[in-house]
Amino acid sequence: MPHIIFFLIKNREIFYYDNILILYHWAFGHQVLLNDYILRYCLSNKIKFIAIQLCETERTNQHLYKLYQKYYKTLELVNSSDNIKLKIYNSYLLFLLKIINKFKKIKILNYRDFYFKNFENYKPKNKTFYYNENTKKIEEHLTHNYWMEKFNEDYPKLNHDLGSFKVKCENFLKSCNIDTNRKIVNIFFRNLVHGGKFYMDSVRNSYNPINYIKSIKWLEKNGYNIFIRSDKHVFEILRNNNFTNTYFLESFKFKFDIKLLDIYLYSKSTLHICQNSGSHYLAYALNTEIMMLDCFPLGEGRPEGTVLCPKIQSNGKILNFFDYCNTNLIYGEGIDFQNTKILPNTEEEIFEVITKKHKNLILVNDKIPKECLAMHRKNKIFASK
Repeated sequence: MPHIIFFLIKNREIFYYDNILILYHWAFGHQVLLNDYILRYCLSNKIKFIAIQLCETERTNQHLYKLYQKYYKTLELVNSSDNIKLKIYNSYLLFLLKIINKFKKIKILNYRDFYFKNFENYKPKNKTFYYNENTKKIEEHLTHNYWMEKFNEDYPKLNHDLGSFKVKCENFLKSCNIDTNRKIVNIFFRNLVHGGKFYMDSVRNSYNPINYIKSIKWLEKNGYNIFIRSDKHVFEILRNNNFTNTYFLESFKFKFDIKLLDIYLYSKSTLHICQNSGSHYLAYALNTEIMMLDCFPLGEGRPEGTVLCPKIQSNGKILNFFDYCNTNLIYGEGIDFQNTKILPNTEEEIFEVITKKHKNLILVNDKIPKECLAMHRKNKIFASK
């Protein structure tokens, strides 16, 4: 509490504003929505605000706000990997601002209200469903992000300013003998080591990093620098493959602030490759091409990207997409990881998507049931014939 009081006294300029945005969320995708989407809404409606950041540094990025520094000012209260500490800080900050509001009228821009307002404004006409891992039932989808695409039509995407850290990041890369004139691909591998805590984490980790090697080498030969985010397990699998222009972000952590470098690489990238995760939210805001591979469950789909669906093995039988697209498997229900498990996309399937030479893949958008949100989005969804 004393730290927060001192922070508010030191930064009295906060109270020159009628609106305050608290930048606090524990998930990166929502952090992007907080920084980018609320800003666009405020700019359109001529709402001026100042932001106070409480950043969870394990899963989110404390430098994200720097992409928006020409639009609004952000004051950093605390950056920490301790989410319990951040929750306490957030509660105390809201409590103090509530007291201050009795003397000086201020409005806290509420992210939750913003999110659900846009959900209601832009939701599809038909009901859509998803698998709830807590109730273990297929239920109506009431928290999806379909509204992101529709929101863009009313609130256009922004130009982002790298500011002074652009030169800082480029100088570091050059000091590592990395050619900054080559195009950039970001590849995000989901965390395999800690990914099994929840059911939906486990079903989204069906990939095999070995199956990406051929495509990575093709990208290298075609003028790209590849920057990989992964856990140590994936790093050990991929590190000894004679890559020439592929780099692991974690390997720079003792030389440079890799969270700052991460934002730079996002902003300069022309292609974003990932599995089913929130890493693509910022890529989408930055108009970067998105390829989501090993994508399971399909359920929600992805905004304006290319999606590659896997096969499933059930009781010894291989099911392709056409076998399970009209079953509850499309929502993620029914995977027990023994009798029924998700098969990784093959080396050739991944290669066909990345090279855009679809010999054995086929578009399957028209095979998706209308109750599945992916059917209503602009993504191109592929599966093996």
